[in-house]
Formats: sequence, structure tokens, C-alpha cells
Amino acid sequence: DFEDLAACAPLAAGWEKRGLAVPLLLDRNEFRRTLDVFPLEYGEIIASHVVVHGDDPFDGLTVPDADRRRACELQAKSHLIHLREGFLETGGDPRRVARLIGASAEGFRRLLANIVALVAPTADSAGDHLPEAAEQHIGVPRDLTREVLAAAGAGPSTIAEPSAILARYIGAVERVWEFVDGWKRA
Repeated sequence: DFEDLAACAPLAAGWEKRGLAVPLLLDRNEFRRTLDVFPLEYGEIIASHVVVHGDDPFDGLTVPDADRRRACELQAKSHLIHLREGFLETGGDPRRVARLIGASAEGFRRLLANIVALVAPTADSAGDHLPEAAEQHIGVPRDLTREVLAAAGAGPSTIAEPSAILARYIGAVERVWEFVDGWKRA
């Protein structure tokens, strides 16, 4: 309740100084009832949490594949829409196109990782293995994935032909959306 939030508020400055995120404050029932609303985010919490003290609050909780598929579809379609809109906003300027690719790379990485985790839960898609896993399980060319992900930390001048890469990138995201849209439709 609000009193709990008020008791925690003075601690926020200390968390920020230590580089800690503000905690997610939900009771177990609230968390369970909203698994379908935040399936990717809550699924990651369930998969990677560490119990510090007491009982495991996530014991027995899972996110249904149908909810994860819908969330991946939303993520894919949103990414596609933002790439298209972002390109129009660049006016075709190669430096701005390169910045668009770099700025979208982390979202693309998360999208591919989420879909690989959905369709091939035992696949190794961590770090450098993601391009191969995405090609094998989703059909996204590994070279394109590497090019887009490499643009994340690079300056705009490092992409030789940004519009050509973006054209292939948008085409790949269209296919990703179609793939996840059709995956195990109920």
C-alpha cells in the first residue's frame, strides 16, 4: 500500500548511488494475475531471480507460450513500425539512417532473443551465439544480425551503406513479424 511506498522512498537515493534499480513492488497474487500482461518482462524475472531471503515468491509460476508469442508479435510489429517511421524521419540522410540503425540495435537484439527463447528454449542465444540461433530458428541472416548489432556502439561513420543495410533490416523484421505471427496460432 502507499505506506510501504512512503517507507521505501527515502531509500531511493541510496539505490541510485549504488547503481541499483528501484525495486518492483507487487504482491504474489498481483504478479500472478498480470503474467499475461507482461509475459516477457515477468518471464525474465522468473527465469533469472535470486532468492535472498525466505521462500521463493515465483515458485510454480510460469508464463504460457501463447502469452509470450503475443508479446513477441507486439514487440516485432512495434519494431517494424518504428524502423519505417524512423527512416521517413531521417529524410534519407545517410548519417541519420546510420544513427537509426544503431539506436534500434538493442531492441532488435531483445526481439530476436525473446523469439529464440520462445521457439527453441534450449538454444544457446546468449551473446555472440544470437546471430546463429536467430538464423537457425527464425531465418534471420546471421550476417545482417551481426551488422545491425555492431552498429549499436559504433559511430554513424562506421556504416558504409546505411540505407542498403536498413532496407535488408526492415525486410528481415517484416519476416520476423510474419514468423512470430504464425507461430503456433491458437
